[in-house]
Amino acid sequence: MKRLLILLFMIPLMAQSINDTDEAKQEYKESVMEQEQMRQEKFNKQKELRRKQQVDEMMLRMKMKEKKRNQIIKKKIRKERIRTFILGLGIGYAIGDNK
Repeated sequence: MKRLLILLFMIPLMAQSINDTDEAKQEYKESVMEQEQMRQEKFNKQKELRRKQQVDEMMLRMKMKEKKRNQIIKKKIRKERIRTFILGLGIGYAIGDNK
């Protein structure tokens, strides 16, 4: 009788411990999934930040190249104006000298 009574009390306890184990496994799986999701989000944020930095660097390089190109064009225009001015002075001196 004692054994039967002990078995009657033990079976629900064993069943409860199995349920608790299943719940613990499920909670562990959920926590692992949440951690993986958080790690993936962090990785994606870092990747996006790197992309933005690369784009900013490329834009800066392009602006610098454009600025240098504009400076070269300005120098060419200035040289051409100086040549034209000197040529005009030379022609004016030649015409004025003949009169």
